Amino acid sequence: MPGRKPKAKEPVAPAKDDTPQESPNKPAVFKIDKRPDEDEDKGTSGEVETEENGTPAKKLRKGNDDKNVADAKRSTEKSDMEETKEGEEEEAQEEEQEEEEEEEEETGATADPTKPRKVRVDHNAPKVMMSDKEAETEIAEFMEKANRPYSVQNILDHFQQRIKKLQCQRIMDDLTGAQILSCKEYGKAKIYLVNQDLFQTVTPDELAVLDEQIRLKKEAYDELATQVKELQGKVKDASAGLTNSEIESDIAQLKKDVASLTKQMEPFRQAGRKIIT
Repeated sequence: MPGRKPKAKEPVAPAKDDTPQESPNKPAVFKIDKRPDEDEDKGTSGEVETEENGTPAKKLRKGNDDKNVADAKRSTEKSDMEETKEGEEEEAQEEEQEEEEEEEEETGATADPTKPRKVRVDHNAPKVMMSDKEAETEIAEFMEKANRPYSVQNILDHFQQRIKKLQCQRIMDDLTGAQILSCKEYGKAKIYLVNQDLFQTVTPDELAVLDEQIRLKKEAYDELATQVKELQGKVKDASAGLTNSEIESDIAQLKKDVASLTKQMEPFRQAGRKIIT
């Protein structure tokens, strides 16, 4: 009809999405379609659970397990190598000590009392630690006898770690306070020496006598060292030659060879042939 307004259209409600919404806290799970070239007999559903970066979760867990196993294996190999190295160092020290003892027995020389000597110790035996009194007495006697500068680590090495480091440091400081030892500091390092005022002073005449004795001892030592060197050369030359048994064996073999060759020449001699040599 003319003059009538058109009827307004009613708003249409949007279609309801029935797809279930995932929780924002739930990890994302993607579905990967199975490739057409995969074997159908494997019984897989074609769906693989993955992480957000697209890597399969099972593969990640397996990779982490393999990494942990490899780390544990490397740690075990490293500890075994360290134990082997410590054992080789101990064996080398024992061999060096045995060689020094054999050399001293052959030459008749005595060890330098001022040099810290590593004593061969049974490593399987329990280590007996010194008390404060025992350690103080041993350290004082050693420092007086050696009469040369030492650090705390030198003392620990000499006594084969039978004194604790803090205990040794405290005893050295106490002996310094009692003026038995003197200490000089070089930065953080401390060097200890027996107090030289404790030794008796000598007159110039006594020093001259001692110097003459030292000279005579040195001459005697040089002469003996020369003799030892000559004898060692003779022993080396004799060791390089054949022994008596080897010489006798060679002589017997040569006699057999002579007899065999003589027998081979006999037919030529009987036939009157001239043998050209």
